[in-house]
Amino acid sequence: QAGDSGFEFAFESVDRTFQYKVMAGNAASPDYTVTALLAPRVTRIDVHYTYPSFTQLDTRVDEDAGDIYAPAGTRVRLRIHTDKPVVSGELMVLKDAPALRVAGAQLLEADLVVARDDSYRIRLVDGDGLTSSDGSEYFIRVMEDRPPDVRILRPSADQGITPLQEVTIEARAEDDYGIAALDLVYSVAGGKERVVPFSQLSGGVTRRTGTYLLAAEELNVRPGDVITYYARARDVARGRRSAEVASDIFFLEVRPFNEEFVA
Repeated sequence: QAGDSGFEFAFESVDRTFQYKVMAGNAASPDYTVTALLAPRVTRIDVHYTYPSFTQLDTRVDEDAGDIYAPAGTRVRLRIHTDKPVVSGELMVLKDAPALRVAGAQLLEADLVVARDDSYRIRLVDGDGLTSSDGSEYFIRVMEDRPPDVRILRPSADQGITPLQEVTIEARAEDDYGIAALDLVYSVAGGKERVVPFSQLSGGVTRRTGTYLLAAEELNVRPGDVITYYARARDVARGRRSAEVASDIFFLEVRPFNEEFVA
């Protein structure tokens, strides 16, 4: 468009770098470049967890995460990747926010300890003084310490047995932090309860499966006796008393060898 001293053209919004030149008839100007200065952005946040010793959990890395879910006392390292070099950054909103340190041209780091539910935002500054305007909010959540879950896997129901029969009892226990003990508790004919650890254990720290071979002959049972049993699990201590949980109770009814059932 013609102006007071020449011609003009307005770019309403510069959202990327581009080149231009001006032509008038056979004449042309040199090529010029308009460089778009864009604020830095967060491209990825990796969360490195170092759990308290009482949890017995191994260190873990959540890539491309941002939100933090961990037991109280967990040490967390945030590794914040950016789309361009930055000179500084800070964690906003978070109470007692740790400082962000530059760990690379496009990498910032911060260390914190999970103590309570909270949240944070990230503010970045690049070499041109542009500040990020990313409004994403990331959450910090303290994992609830739940009691263990324990259940009998087999036999899956009450059943009848002979006085000489051997019964394989299998149980599984799960806990968010770790299983400290998994025991079988049984009694014969309403007698005193006996506690024995499951002899064969498999699985990891937070989930364990155990089996135990219960020999009726060794218990000196007679037809008509009933063996009651259940599994009992105890989680690891977490600075307080461990939680102990029992499964449902099952029954083994001792029957004579010659017992028959007809419709």
